[in-house]
Amino acid sequence: LGRGFADLLAEARLVTAATLLRGSALPVLEVGQRAGFGDASHFHACFRKRFGCSPGAWRLNPGT
Repeated sequence: LGRGFADLLAEARLVTAATLLRGSALPVLEVGQRAGFGDASHFHACFRKRFGCSPGAWRLNPGT
């Protein structure tokens, strides 16, 4: 696959978080925790880097 385990795990966590943000009414902090992120600021930084916006903006803009 050309990617390390840590990269694949992070991607899986981010996809899980994105799915939960769109498909549930859970608070953003809880979404991060359920996706496997132990730290809110780390979750927000990783999410922004991967998707180009904050988790809250992702939830509000379904066309992204």
